[in-house]
Amino acid sequence: MHRTTAVLAGVLLLGTAACNEAAPTGPLALVASVAETRSEAAFPDIITTAVSSEGIAVGNGSTFYVGNLRPTFPSASLGAIYVGDLRTGDLAILKANDGRPTAGMKFDSRSGYLFAARGTSGWATVLNAETGETIADMRFATTSATAPSFVNDVVVTRTAAYFTDSRRAVMYRVPLGENGELVGDFEVIALTGEFVQGGAMPCLVGGLPGPLFANGIEATPNGEWLLINSLANGRLYRVDPASGDARRVDLGDGDVCLADGNLLAGRTLYVMQNLQSRIAVVELSPDYLSGTVERHITGSNPMTTMARFGHSIYAVSAGFGFLPANQPHQVVRFDMR
Repeated sequence: MHRTTAVLAGVLLLGTAACNEAAPTGPLALVASVAETRSEAAFPDIITTAVSSEGIAVGNGSTFYVGNLRPTFPSASLGAIYVGDLRTGDLAILKANDGRPTAGMKFDSRSGYLFAARGTSGWATVLNAETGETIADMRFATTSATAPSFVNDVVVTRTAAYFTDSRRAVMYRVPLGENGELVGDFEVIALTGEFVQGGAMPCLVGGLPGPLFANGIEATPNGEWLLINSLANGRLYRVDPASGDARRVDLGDGDVCLADGNLLAGRTLYVMQNLQSRIAVVELSPDYLSGTVERHITGSNPMTTMARFGHSIYAVSAGFGFLPANQPHQVVRFDMR
């Protein structure tokens, strides 16, 4: 157990909540439909940034957040976290550079906090998403050349925030109170059962930062299970959040090679396959132990993580040295339907 100072909770995005409301009937139904169409048309499909982003989160209204993963751009921006508007494409610095890379992120509407995984540093950060004030810096792992860490992604449930570490067979659990407040120390939970760290890595390609395993993470609606993918071997796991016991999800002839971010909508799981420049759409069984890759949503460049706004998926283009020369980094919108 390790001592922390603060954290975030409850991943309830405004756009997602709106989708769950009952649809209007009668004359109001047409008005709502027209308004939705006009609203979606007002949002650009591509937002160009000068940020080598690995993570993206959607906050209140049309606000979104991205971070800087790699020192591709001037050092002043390394580790900085940015806030933008999906409607206008405007982008500004929310948190200045602190020298640590920023990977996956999640926003919690209960507390107004933003969780950020801090990559190879072994740290995580919690921010006030409005002011950029640092609420907590948490050191999950001490890293070295022989014992590397990559705190990669995060999901927030009603009772805890869970972070993956792509270089270690563990996840980090930060307990949360009813309003998203920190209520205790973080735990290091071993990923056990059928989880594989190492061994055959049929999906790994050169250019990525080492053999990465546990990567994207999502939670089922009641928080009963976590869904964690594995980049290097293309596997998907259903994980017990309390014990870390992992069971492999049977995808039949399908795979999620080069899996990065996860996004769950009902029992449909969207898995970003980063260097394949596509999103695998996986329909899962009621117990989340089997699924079928039904289709792919294809992009034009490598992408990493995703966030949902209404019926749209917003994905960030990954640098990793694979983008064409002079190709700007982007936030790209895809229709979920």
